[in-house]
Amino acid sequence: EIPHFLSIYFPNQKGYLLKTMWTILLTSIILLGIIIFAFTYTIQTIFKQKKLSEIKNDFISNMTHELKTPISTISLACEALNDKDISSDNNIKSNYINMISQENKRLGVLVESVLKSATWDKAELKLKLEEFDLHQIMNDVVENIKIQVLSKGGEIDKNLNVSNHIIIGDRVHINKMI
Repeated sequence: EIPHFLSIYFPNQKGYLLKTMWTILLTSIILLGIIIFAFTYTIQTIFKQKKLSEIKNDFISNMTHELKTPISTISLACEALNDKDISSDNNIKSNYINMISQENKRLGVLVESVLKSATWDKAELKLKLEEFDLHQIMNDVVENIKIQVLSKGGEIDKNLNVSNHIIIGDRVHINKMI
């Protein structure tokens, strides 16, 4: 038996295949593009969420530290006022009461700052610029932290001899920074 063969010749074979399959190819390319876009968008969203989570954690850590400082100063001042030797001296007693009042005001400013930051537009940060004495701010900060430093056996050495100590800035942010 002799094998039989059938030969078919397509003069425009590639053109014929493209004409019959162009809708399937185009649909596949569009779907592939959509999948790549969705994958890229998802990855970008994940990275943005991770960055926001890190910022939130940093904010909570910083705010906790900022709130603990005045609270511990108030606590130490109250303990000192409970000491019978200190409570008999009106000058020292007045100094501790003044310190408690200042730290209470500082807590109020911190809480107000947190509330304001919740309403800030992400694109803008409004600073309350004013002229003030940097030496005075530094003296206030040293006074506020002095009781904590002394209670842990530390000491503060300040050297305020800057010739141009009147600056323009946001007093609250400068105070927090120091």
